[in-house]
Amino acid sequence: MTRIEVANQLVDVIVDTGSSTSQFPYSQFKEHQKHFMGIEVTDISDKATLSKLGFLENVSLFGHGKTQLRATFSRQYAFSSPILGLDYLMRFNQFCLRDDGLFFNPEHCGDIQSWHSIEVITPLQLVTDIMVEETPFRVLLDTGASFSMINYDKLTDRMKSNLPQTVNEATIIGTHSHLTVKAQIADTEFTIDGRAYRTKFQVVYNEGAFSRHHYDASLGLTFFDAFETVMFDFENMKIGLGRQRSTPPVIND
Repeated sequence: MTRIEVANQLVDVIVDTGSSTSQFPYSQFKEHQKHFMGIEVTDISDKATLSKLGFLENVSLFGHGKTQLRATFSRQYAFSSPILGLDYLMRFNQFCLRDDGLFFNPEHCGDIQSWHSIEVITPLQLVTDIMVEETPFRVLLDTGASFSMINYDKLTDRMKSNLPQTVNEATIIGTHSHLTVKAQIADTEFTIDGRAYRTKFQVVYNEGAFSRHHYDASLGLTFFDAFETVMFDFENMKIGLGRQRSTPPVIND
């Protein structure tokens, strides 16, 4: 948790980097923390986490999990984060979050076919190279925003043309709805800067429909050097590079 300045106002921000080690179980929040959020969150299970991301009552929430969150708002914020050193632009419309982790228009919360895309432009993606079974992968790491975990060869040609030219092989971690995606990396071990990681996940998406995605990962891809930010605009399928960082961000859990 940290505090940043937005439009000359100090804002408490709960930051989730998108990894399994940095999600915030709502049940573990202290009462005064729940109070200042100004929102009602209903736990689905003991492991429920604050889900997706939102900006309510001057609180920014990042992450994903099985938590019901209903909210109505239409605002726009632009601010910089001293944690990641990035600029953010967020535009929010009405939505509600069901227990399956999908955003919906509050008027159609009971209808899974009524998708309501939340407008979010968040250059929260970090890029690094990792070794998976002796193969180098350029990985776009999701830090809590809403994108898809997809294999590079599943990208459309138009999307590939907008990727940085240095990306030959890529796995994009996150969630998104309108892509035909079938990707799987099962029980893989790899090392980053001498630190071992183990991941087991499978993600399946279908064009024009929703398939449940299964994600079981112990990825802690947070603390290492040479970050490069990537901004996604799935609406126009544009991807652009942001500024570089020489030191990893400091996340205060």
